[in-house]
Parts: sequence; C-alpha cells; structure tokens
Amino acid sequence: MRDAVTALNWATDAAFVLLAAVSVRQYLRRPQRYRLDIAAAILLLTIIAVLGRVQPYLPTGAMHVTSYISIALLLASAYAFLRFRADFIPLPRAWEIGVVVALIFIVAYSAVVDIARSGSHPSLAQEVAIILVIGAWVACIGEPVVRFLLASRGRPPARSTRPAPGPYGRKCRRPRRSTGMDMRPSRRTAAR
Repeated sequence: MRDAVTALNWATDAAFVLLAAVSVRQYLRRPQRYRLDIAAAILLLTIIAVLGRVQPYLPTGAMHVTSYISIALLLASAYAFLRFRADFIPLPRAWEIGVVVALIFIVAYSAVVDIARSGSHPSLAQEVAIILVIGAWVACIGEPVVRFLLASRGRPPARSTRPAPGPYGRKCRRPRRSTGMDMRPSRRTAAR
C-alpha cells in the first residue's frame, strides 16, 4: 500500500509539472495577460510541489529556508490567481496594493514567528501565522470564485460551441456556402 501511495504522489507531481509546462507554453505561443497570470499561478504551485519532493534530501538548515520559500510561493500563487480574476473583472488599484502589502506582511510575520519550527505544539503567534497564511490563500482563491458566481447570476448558461447534430451526421458540420460565384440558381431565381 505504501508503494501505491508513493507512486500516486509521484504521478501527481508529474501531472503538476506537465500542467505547468503546458500553461507556460500556451502563454509563450499567445502572450496575453490572463495566460501569464494563470501560468504563473500554476508554475508557482508546481515549484512548491517540487520543493516538497526535494526537501527530504536537503540538509536540516536548508529545510527551514525552503519552508519559508514555500510559504512565499504559496501566497504569490494566490496573488497570481487574484490577478487572473482581475483580468476579467478589474480590481481597484488600491485593493490590489492592499492585497500585496498584506501578503508581504504575512510572509514576514511567518518568518519572524518562525512558523517552520512550530512542530506539533505551535505557540499562539505561530497559530496566528498559520491561520493568516491559510486565510490569505483561501481569500485570494475564493474571492474570484464568489465574484464570478455573483456576476453570472441571472445570465443564461454558456452555450456549447459544438454544432448540434443535423442531417449531415453527428460529428460533421454543415457544408459551407460558397461566397463566390455559385452556378446553382438562388432560391429567388428558382421560385420564378
């Protein structure tokens, strides 16, 4: 059973790396701001996953540094998701600056209270840091979800881009009409 869990963990990390590679490739092929933001968010989460995989092989002192790097990357990915939201529904500049300042404060506070060395019995300050990190990430990820849900209220559901089945078969599209000279008579001409 332990081997299956290990294999599943490696498969999950490989999927993260593949997803990051595809999202970065999409941005490089068609550079648009929203593609950059989602690629950055996914890439930062992938780096966290890779750091978690590499961390046991690092010296003890480096493990705590990678913990702080992981916290900073986690909150940076949350900010990238929030920027992704702002690409569709603009975020006021003051709010964006406030979010950046708050995230930097949370990272600094986590380092000051030494959250990486909290162990199984964290102090009150360390518990506050843990709640702030989780709360900030959930707020940055959850706010766009709630905002998109509220923005879509009362609007019709999105249509599928797939053509409806017709007389030409389920997967075939209707032949295009020629825009040039057509030798067949038009409907008006044929009716006369």
